Amino acid sequence: YHRLMPQARALLTHGAEDAAADRLFHQIGTFSFSYGAQPGDERFVEASVSIMEKLAPNSASHASSLNNLAEFQKQAGQFDLALDTLERVKDTEANFPEIGPNHPSYAITLNNIAGIHFGRQDYSLAEPLYQQAQHIDQTTLGPDHPDTIADDRNLGALYGTWAQGT
Repeated sequence: YHRLMPQARALLTHGAEDAAADRLFHQIGTFSFSYGAQPGDERFVEASVSIMEKLAPNSASHASSLNNLAEFQKQAGQFDLALDTLERVKDTEANFPEIGPNHPSYAITLNNIAGIHFGRQDYSLAEPLYQQAQHIDQTTLGPDHPDTIADDRNLGALYGTWAQGT
């Protein structure tokens, strides 16, 4: 990650907009979450989104880049922007033949959107999204899969918090 930064910065400065630059920018964004995002790392994610909008606007790669962007927006407290970005991810995934609205990746996006609503105490908006994600994961992955178990925990936390009125 750190060894790639000089090359990534040079490509970003020179406005590289090809698939190789996208791959590098996307990796920088992904690694930023694992190793601690540094100020300015969001520029790489924004560049990746921009490139994918030109090269493959309705692809899994575009959705993945948008997901990274939403994570940066959430970390910056820009929850309205993150919701807008995640809605774009949801729309992209729903229309992408290899994913679609019954795929576990779509369930992750639903969970991410629900998580923002839950954090804002908009429980009635979070509930159907958590339920839909749970249904997708139970159907495609089974009841004992870690993602399905996480869905159960998300719903449990929602109902527990909602019942307490907090």
